[in-house]
Amino acid sequence: MSKKADLTQVTLQAMFADSILIRVSPAEDGFVCSIVENNTDNLPFEKYELVNTISRGMIVKAMKDTSEVFHAGMEALVSENKRKIN
Repeated sequence: MSKKADLTQVTLQAMFADSILIRVSPAEDGFVCSIVENNTDNLPFEKYELVNTISRGMIVKAMKDTSEVFHAGMEALVSENKRKIN
């Protein structure tokens, strides 16, 4: 791995050291979501409350408005691919 890749990996690890992760996995009838708290004991209450509330809201949105969230994801992928091409 290059020094730049090593630095990027270390930066990402530091950025997400105190975090809440959302996992999305395929399931028989679609998908399932889960929340994984990663070392959140170190977060001040206000920051924990922020990331916890947003992550739970994201899951609710994905479960209730699956089609809308899927299409938003497709639009994001197209947009990201356009940026890579240009």
